[in-house]
Amino acid sequence: MVETNKSSQWNFVFCHPDGSPFHHERPYLWFRLFIKKNNLRYIRFHDLRHMSATLLIKQGVHAKIISERLGHGDINTTMNVYGHALRSADQLAADKFDHILKIKEENHGSPAPDSSPTSHSTT
Repeated sequence: MVETNKSSQWNFVFCHPDGSPFHHERPYLWFRLFIKKNNLRYIRFHDLRHMSATLLIKQGVHAKIISERLGHGDINTTMNVYGHALRSADQLAADKFDHILKIKEENHGSPAPDSSPTSHSTT
């Protein structure tokens, strides 16, 4: 277990065992070496943040949770930055719902009632 400096006011993600911060380039240099050593396609260290958020969106995690994990002060920031991924997740949700309705239709042998505004009788 790593002991941290209890008097430190910071909770760094990347730090020495005593809680003191690394030099600001150290995580990037480690990551760059890791990518080369494992023959991976280069991405910027910061892109890990975007990749994480996008993967969480695609897995259906609520945008408010993602916003909090990213430290955004306002969910609108998350919505603005990741709107493209949220739209594709919304399409995926619509496709899943359509699939559910088709299964119900197959199991009951009749189509779901038409709920369009033009199908309702006014008499």
